[in-house]
Amino acid sequence: MSEVQPTGTPQRLASDTTDNASTNPRVKIGEKTFVVDLAISPAERTRGLMGRSELHVDEGMLFIYSEDVTPAFWMKGMLIPLDIVWIDVKRKVVNISENVPTVTTGVTPPSYYPERPIRYVLEIKSGSASENGIRPGSRVEFLGLQLVTHLDNRIE
Repeated sequence: MSEVQPTGTPQRLASDTTDNASTNPRVKIGEKTFVVDLAISPAERTRGLMGRSELHVDEGMLFIYSEDVTPAFWMKGMLIPLDIVWIDVKRKVVNISENVPTVTTGVTPPSYYPERPIRYVLEIKSGSASENGIRPGSRVEFLGLQLVTHLDNRIE
C-alpha cells in the first residue's frame, strides 16, 4: 500500500493558477505541464471536476489512489468534454479515453475504464492529449507533489 503526501494544498483551480504554477501541484508529460487540482479522498474523487464550466489548456485534475485499481469514470454533472489519461504506478500512461463528451441531463452516462489497473488518473481539456503527443507509454512526472510508494512498486 502506498501513502499519499501532497506538498501542495488541494484547491479549486482559479483562472490565475497558471501564474503561480511553481507553488501548485503539477503533472508533466513530455514537454507539457498541467497545473492540477488533487482528488485524493473518496469524496474528492467522486466530485472530480463536476460542475466546472471551463478548464484551461494548462489545467487538470489528478486522481490519486493508494493501490492499483480499475476505476470506472463517468461524466455525470460534467459541463465540459475531457481527455482521461490513465497512469500506472510506474508513472507511465496506460491508455487515454479521448474526447469524452458531456451527457444530456436525465441520460445515464457511459462508464470509462483503463485497459489495466492504474494508480493515477489525469483529467485534462478534451483534445489536449493528442495536441501534446501524450500516448500510451509516455512518462509522467509529478511536480510539487510527494508520493511515497511501497518498495514493491518501485519506479523503474
